[in-house]
Amino acid sequence: MGGGTDPGGDDREGAPPEARVVAARALIQGAVACRGSIEFEFEHDADGAVDFNDRLVRWLGDLGLFAAIEPLEAALLETPVGSIPRSKAIESTWACEGMAILAWSLGRVDLPSHDQLVDKFAVADALGFLGDDARSLLERPALRPLDELAAYREFCYDVHVRLRGRLKGRKPLARPIETRSIERLPLEKLRIVVREDLAIDGRPIEECVDRRVAEVERVTHHRHRASIWLVGEHPLYTETPVDT
Repeated sequence: MGGGTDPGGDDREGAPPEARVVAARALIQGAVACRGSIEFEFEHDADGAVDFNDRLVRWLGDLGLFAAIEPLEAALLETPVGSIPRSKAIESTWACEGMAILAWSLGRVDLPSHDQLVDKFAVADALGFLGDDARSLLERPALRPLDELAAYREFCYDVHVRLRGRLKGRKPLARPIETRSIERLPLEKLRIVVREDLAIDGRPIEECVDRRVAEVERVTHHRHRASIWLVGEHPLYTETPVDT
C-alpha cells in the first residue's frame, strides 16, 4: 500500500495539484481520520473495528487510491487494528480538518468557520466517503479558481501566525488579519476580527483561555497545511511544512 504519488498528478514543486489529485487526497485524508477513529472503536468492539478497517481498505483498493497514499499514511493504515499508540490515533483524527478544506476546494462544502471544528460526518458524506459516490468525484472533479485558493492560503497564514503568537505571549501586529484575503473569500458573515484582533467565539483572542486558543491552533494547523499544498508549494501532502 502506498506509492507516494497521486495518480495523474504533477510532482514538480510549484505546480498546483490537478483536480483529480485533490479529490484523491481528500478521500485519503478521510481514510486517515477514519483509521484513527477505528482505533478507539477497538477498545469497545474489537471484531467490529477489524471488520470496519477491512471495509476501509477494500474501498481504497476498489477506487485505485493505494498509489496516492504517501509513506507516512501507508504505515498508519497498515498497522494492525489495536496497535496504534493513542497519541498517534488522536492526531490522525485531526486529518478531517484538512479533508474539509480539500472538500471546499472541490466545491463540495462551504468554507468552515476559522474557529470551529468541522462536522466530519457531513464533510465525509459530501465526498461520498466509503460509498460509490466517491467514484464520480474522482471521475469528474472541479476545483475552485486558483486565486480563491491562494486567498485562503493567505488568510490561513495570517490566522495561524496570530494564534501561535498569542500562545507564545507575543503582541499582535497592527493588522493581524489582512482584510484583502477576507474580502476575496465567502467569509463576510463570520466574526473573524473583533476590536481589531482575531476573534474566537466572537471575542478578541486575548480574552480567550489558552486551552481554547490551542484547540483552534490545531484546527488551523491542519487547514493551513491543506491550503499550502493546494497552491502547489510542496508535492507531498504529509511532508508539507506549516511555517509561520
